[in-house]
Amino acid sequence: MHHPLNGDYFIPEKTDTYKQAGFKGGNDFTNLADRALGFVGNVGGVDVFVLHAPSGGQKNGPAAKAVSFLACSLNEEYGANPWLVVGDLNVEPFDLIQARVGINLVGLIKAPSDPTYIGRKKDKKYDYVLSNVTSGVFVDRIRSSPRGHGSDHYPIIVEY
Repeated sequence: MHHPLNGDYFIPEKTDTYKQAGFKGGNDFTNLADRALGFVGNVGGVDVFVLHAPSGGQKNGPAAKAVSFLACSLNEEYGANPWLVVGDLNVEPFDLIQARVGINLVGLIKAPSDPTYIGRKKDKKYDYVLSNVTSGVFVDRIRSSPRGHGSDHYPIIVEY
């Protein structure tokens, strides 16, 4: 297990549940994501990670592939042990749940009710949490203007 303890890190690995999707180029996380998965630490008994997924938010685009791969890997590696990924996932929850992977992503998505990305034509929910923690996870969007801190994304707050 590539468990993030003692300074080690978690390396997402392909799973049978991800292979069922049949995505091309989907056997190595580093080929799917150009940014590493960050390990924050164990916070309140939950291993917490951060991810800035690749751009390309369409249903089976680069972000959906990378996030699906990661969710399948964490789901298999951790089993019932709690994990949480927070970040700019660059794919809307509705599009992610339509991914062809062999696990139900609906139960893993914890998203704010309001859009977090301010687009030119359409606002989108790109910033949220994936977690196998089944209850008590609250995600909300900060209400201040995202432009006030130089971003096209609203920051989010996560409580569990």
